[in-house]
Amino acid sequence: ILELAAVEMHKGKITGQQFHLYIKPRHTISHEVTSINHIQQDLFDKCYEEYYLEEKEQMIAFLKFVGNDSVLFGHNVPFDYYFLNNELKYLGLPGIPVSRFRCTLRIMKDVFGKVFNGEQKFSFKLHNCVKLFKICNEKEMFHNALFDSFVTAKLIVKIYQFVNGKITLEELDVPEGVMIKKNIGNENVKSIEGCKDNVICDNKENSNKKEKS
Repeated sequence: ILELAAVEMHKGKITGQQFHLYIKPRHTISHEVTSINHIQQDLFDKCYEEYYLEEKEQMIAFLKFVGNDSVLFGHNVPFDYYFLNNELKYLGLPGIPVSRFRCTLRIMKDVFGKVFNGEQKFSFKLHNCVKLFKICNEKEMFHNALFDSFVTAKLIVKIYQFVNGKITLEELDVPEGVMIKKNIGNENVKSIEGCKDNVICDNKENSNKKEKS
């Protein structure tokens, strides 16, 4: 992990509370990695020790931020879960159980995998999902941890609005070549299997829990 970020949501709203840290790498950052996340080795060689807490202190602060009962959302959560818990284990800190994680990529596939067809398959990458809901179209901004956290939080809000009929299929920015299947409309989209994920939609057990993206 080079960078970790989270934003807090409560009852479908971004609260303004956020967390962000850099973790000094144990290996030199390759040019390939820098080309994806725009993080350069110079950040850690020249600035890290002067401005940032020691790695374990930062991860303890992250665990305090997410607490013991919040739900953690991410896009492609298995990837994040693996790296996050490996880092916690390396530092001798308690891991976060998989039951606390929810994956917006899986939820998007559950909802829209049964909506779209056509010659071109819809790719459920984060950039494509937020573009579908007209949240953001600045592709070069992605792979920044804090930016990704905010757009994922906004994506959660949009999914909730969509499955509850506040956003129609006609309002989506559907890519050229991807078509909406016949007999699918907003009047029956709520019945699509997976749409009523236990946190995305109303659920008494989780309704008062805060979410971190």
